[in-house]
Amino acid sequence: MIESVTFEDLCDAFSRAPTTSSPGMDGLPYQLFRWIVANSAWREIALATFNNALKHSDIPLSWLESCIVLYKSCRIAQALKRCLA
Repeated sequence: MIESVTFEDLCDAFSRAPTTSSPGMDGLPYQLFRWIVANSAWREIALATFNNALKHSDIPLSWLESCIVLYKSCRIAQALKRCLA
């Protein structure tokens, strides 16, 4: 059986998130998630959303989208060449 996401879980996850990037395609900054955790009404909505996704596979469509941006890095390119050689 899968345990429910708790308030402590949310605090732990969001405290480790970067402060200068967006977690997904929705463009919502991590600072907003920290505000949600601090606001009791929004916290309950967030907990219900995460727990519904976990227990009932009721996943918001935006969570299924991603965007990967590739960029050339000389160090990465050199390491890849060494690895494939």
